[in-house]
Amino acid sequence: MSVLTLKQFKLQSFKTAPPYRDENGDWVEGVEEIDTEEPCDAVSAGKANERQFEDGEKKTYTFTIYLDKRCRTYHIGEHVRLVMYENGEPVYHDFSVLGFTRYQMQAKVWV
Repeated sequence: MSVLTLKQFKLQSFKTAPPYRDENGDWVEGVEEIDTEEPCDAVSAGKANERQFEDGEKKTYTFTIYLDKRCRTYHIGEHVRLVMYENGEPVYHDFSVLGFTRYQMQAKVWV
């Protein structure tokens, strides 16, 4: 009997701390750090698939990411990282969110 692993990857979202001036008066850019990490499943587009997104533009996406329906809401242009595993080692892929849709049983993010 085989075991099916659903949601075998992780989707990390980031938040950026606001920029500030240090004690010398120098401008310091905000640091980006991981805000949330959610289990997900990702399916490669395989070829250059196009889809019209909520903002009305047709864009080419690389992955469709499937999340639990209770996940946080993702916004177009948001920086996310897909963590996949090869031979037990994490492999990181950084993307910008192209679209997000919440369905009755799941949510989808296109990157």
